[in-house]
Amino acid sequence: MKIKLIILNLFLLIFSFNISKAAQNDVLITALAENFSTAEEYEEIFDGLGIISTIVDYDANFINYLNENIDTIQTIFFIGPTLDLSDEVLTKIATFLEDDGNLYLYDDLWYEFLQSEWFFEDYLPVNWVTCDVPTFRTFSGVDNTWMDGYDFGFATDRLASTLMPFGPGMEVVLEDDVYCGCVAAASDRPEYHIVVTEFDLENTDDDLYPNNRQDLFRKIFEYFDVMTSSGVCDDDCMDDSAVPVKSAIMSNYPNPFNSTTVIEISNSKQISRGNIRIYSLSGSLVREITPNESGKAYWDGMNQAGENVPSGIYFAKYADDNNSFSLKMTLIK
Repeated sequence: MKIKLIILNLFLLIFSFNISKAAQNDVLITALAENFSTAEEYEEIFDGLGIISTIVDYDANFINYLNENIDTIQTIFFIGPTLDLSDEVLTKIATFLEDDGNLYLYDDLWYEFLQSEWFFEDYLPVNWVTCDVPTFRTFSGVDNTWMDGYDFGFATDRLASTLMPFGPGMEVVLEDDVYCGCVAAASDRPEYHIVVTEFDLENTDDDLYPNNRQDLFRKIFEYFDVMTSSGVCDDDCMDDSAVPVKSAIMSNYPNPFNSTTVIEISNSKQISRGNIRIYSLSGSLVREITPNESGKAYWDGMNQAGENVPSGIYFAKYADDNNSFSLKMTLIK
């Protein structure tokens, strides 16, 4: 009898732990049935990050599912292009945000939310700007935001965005390389977290740039307080004592440069030895160099064959078993 009670208690303990973990990390992906293939791409990315997610048909049972599972949902991903956002849905989302929920809007859905004046003013101050709509393929994190130092790209061209923050409360975190509009904006308010984008970030090219789509969504989940740099949060991971401290950073000087630039990894004694790879704007590997014992490397603007490369934007990435950093450099001749 005692053995049965011990087994039962162990089962209940494991069950309670799993419920707690789901409550901390569950992500609701909602889309129309015809967009489930896109939703499944997000689900695949989240699985690779160790994030639990559920896909729900927006028209069929979004509200009912949200009402029944609100205590186990921390983040909602709305997958567009269009959804019928009723006042009931907007009010529910506003309450969800006020209760520390996270919201991700993809593919013009931000425009749907803008149709409600009160939601626009209080939660989602983004709008559009007029531009020539050039094409772009690569995009980067904006300096001094939580995407600072990250660079991504698509395999094919995209039309530049006209999405822009409108007033206080939102900021650009990802911008295209033609600087017309932005790729993604996010709330800079402490009371709730929103990421809004016009672009299919699930199609970020894993081979084109130093950072891939899992890096991209890992950073988004870090911003959502669902992950830290070391993995998925447990119940206490966002305590002040548990917030990870970046042990090393990479920088270069001068930047822009016209002959040689010094790439430096600070606190280099805290990292294992790795190589720095220089990439062109198209994502091609240009040069591979090894930092010295003080964490410094010197790039003279030449490729691996000893040939001068043309003026332009280049990216340096450092990677070892424990760290991954990248930065943008501008060569002017």
